[in-house]
Amino acid sequence: MKKRILLTFGFALIVLFGLFLFSQREEIEDDLPPGKATISVDARKISGEVNRNLFGTTMSEPRSISGKRDDLSNPELTKLLNELGPRFMNISNTSGGIPFFPEGTGPYEKRMTHEEIFNRMNFTSDPEGKIFYERIKADPAFRKPPDFNVDDTLQYFESLDVNPGIAFRISTIFISFGGQSKGKLNLDPKTGSDLVHYLNDPVTTELGKLRARNGHPAPYGVKYFVLGNEMWNVVLDSGLSYEQVISQHIAFAKAMKVADPTIKIGFNLTDDSLPHEFFKPGFLEEKRTKKVLEFNDRILSGIKGYFDFVTYHIYADIGTEGEALDPSVLTPGEWKLVMAQTHFYDQYKGYEQRVEIAKKYNPNVEIISDEYSGPLANLGGALFTADHVIHLLEKNYDGYGGYWNSGMFEPFTRFGLIQVPDESHSEYFVRPAFYTLQLFNKYFGDRIVETKVSSDTYDLANTETLHLTFPREKIPSIKALASVSGNSLSLFVLNRVTNQDVESTIDIQGFSPVGKGIVYTLDGPSLNATNEENPDTVKIQESVLTGPLSKFTYTLKKRSLTVFEFKK
Repeated sequence: MKKRILLTFGFALIVLFGLFLFSQREEIEDDLPPGKATISVDARKISGEVNRNLFGTTMSEPRSISGKRDDLSNPELTKLLNELGPRFMNISNTSGGIPFFPEGTGPYEKRMTHEEIFNRMNFTSDPEGKIFYERIKADPAFRKPPDFNVDDTLQYFESLDVNPGIAFRISTIFISFGGQSKGKLNLDPKTGSDLVHYLNDPVTTELGKLRARNGHPAPYGVKYFVLGNEMWNVVLDSGLSYEQVISQHIAFAKAMKVADPTIKIGFNLTDDSLPHEFFKPGFLEEKRTKKVLEFNDRILSGIKGYFDFVTYHIYADIGTEGEALDPSVLTPGEWKLVMAQTHFYDQYKGYEQRVEIAKKYNPNVEIISDEYSGPLANLGGALFTADHVIHLLEKNYDGYGGYWNSGMFEPFTRFGLIQVPDESHSEYFVRPAFYTLQLFNKYFGDRIVETKVSSDTYDLANTETLHLTFPREKIPSIKALASVSGNSLSLFVLNRVTNQDVESTIDIQGFSPVGKGIVYTLDGPSLNATNEENPDTVKIQESVLTGPLSKFTYTLKKRSLTVFEFKK
């Protein structure tokens, strides 16, 4: 979500200086002669079971982009979500922060209005809340209910061909509404416990009966709840105290666990998983940086005993000095660094660092990556996503994964998998990362098998971001991972190189393919390519592979994700 700042700034640059910047930053990169790689797969050696919930995405609190309550009734949206087949949906309600009240359920015309919700919250008791309340009270929407509630959303997801698992991210402190206010209003822990009761109680309880009257007798069975989101920002920048964050977390966790002892409570940590030697000296010495680096310990020591999992937000860092970079026109040198970053997390044990800090305070903690994305929803972002999903699979992350974001109800849509119609777009279309997750959902198997890669490398032309200097290392061109399921074997291969096809020798042991292999290739004219002007700019190309399939040579296109599917 930190990308929202970059996105807003990027839009301003495009409007005011887009053509000038592009002409100044455009680089012509000559293609290199084909590189070499060897990929060896042994289907007899099972590395582990696949957690398909890792192929999930994130949806911010339900609200209508168009201002009309018709998003969930559009068959085109349903069609696209069925094509995507998300295994998990991480629903975030921390930007709007509206808590759950039973009176917010039921028929739309009888639900609580925003005005009634704010009054129930005692919203104006907070000085910032009072200012915001005065600003919005004349808006006609203030006297209407929120566009959608939990039943609308969850029952819609249940109507899809694949019913995704669900996590909820809820507020314990009302901090902001759409980024327009900076409050510090403690919410009632009963709003958390009532939500759990409503979602998970049997039909015999008061809230279970209410859920049944609203059309869903069976419990929804939601198990994952994250309390708050990116709280370091408000602690460090808005004066929220550690004590308030900790006490509210504990109060909510206690109340929600009483409602359902089987649920899991999580907290979102700051991602301090790269070596501090990467930090520029000036940045490391900044007062705010030092506070960020102590945040995780201070929070986890305070909520020890009241969390079951932690989440991390892992975003591509943009490779340039200064903040005046439009992420839609990265140079090849900058893309080379972006495409190297997952390798650096692997090389320098980023996952192990994420585990270590949390296990100090809970030896049985689950580690979840509930937000991630590339710089924008372009081809480069789609390939960064592929690299990250392979990382999640190889490290066997827990729980679920959450690409940021689905595009549903999102004002920050240039990260979204799906663009819904709005003032600028008349029709639905999908962005490149949609295809990445679609490929994993459709073709990655149920068990990971041994995959070994030896490939050429590429050099980093640029190693600096605003705050970091990465080591000038040689980056492997190819990343690959294979899986099996029933009589199928799939092999996912990422070519990270911006300007070089790679001739690969692929050797498959312990699996005898028959017939023809199917090849799915996701690539485009450049890593900056998007589907904003032409929805077919970046898409999956399907082809057929014939001849010997146990050992063969295949040329992997530059800047591409290639998926091989074989049957036996």
